[in-house]
Amino acid sequence: MKKFVVVLAFVAFFCFSFSVSIAQQKSISVLIRTSLNGANEGFPFLSKETLQDSGEWKYTISSEIVNQFAGVSGIYIKSVQDHKSVLMNDELYTINQMRINNDFLILPSDIPDKDDFLKSKFIKAVDFFKNEYGTLLNFTGVIRPAISSDSDNKPIYITYFYEKSIDIPDSLTDIIDIEKQLDILIWFSVELLQNNSNPDTYYLSFRINGAQKQ
Repeated sequence: MKKFVVVLAFVAFFCFSFSVSIAQQKSISVLIRTSLNGANEGFPFLSKETLQDSGEWKYTISSEIVNQFAGVSGIYIKSVQDHKSVLMNDELYTINQMRINNDFLILPSDIPDKDDFLKSKFIKAVDFFKNEYGTLLNFTGVIRPAISSDSDNKPIYITYFYEKSIDIPDSLTDIIDIEKQLDILIWFSVELLQNNSNPDTYYLSFRINGAQKQ
């Protein structure tokens, strides 16, 4: 696959009111752009900054790197080998993924409608990336995944941005099926998640996907 190059303006990330830019820090936009460009190779710019993690995400990025980006609370990466590519006739690939978590958002106590408030904040985030990537990438609508018994880590809302080589129909809203179609393409998602340890707090999260032929 050709190297994916994104030209993204160095702008402050403003999607959630709790993200505060600091003069010495870079924006989340810069981190996402750099990560997309290195996704197929396994994010080599962070290769010396990984620490072993015991969770689903095999590695966490050192706090020294995390603190360089305004509004970022954590960066995690993982690689999954022996993935049979649907798009490349079952050839084996290593899938490389990164997750970038934004700072927590604590909901004001006087919100009349929590769902409307959260959706409006999420749409602002999506609109920001549509403005930056709309001519470079395709994107889905705002998807609210169905609630299921294993929904602890499911996003409340999610939108995918992906290469223009394929087109996901609006009628497809199952995130598992969508990611099967995206397969080894470079893509990223914008997700709104609830803090499992405190149900009154939420955060914006981004997943970045790339793949390398084995």
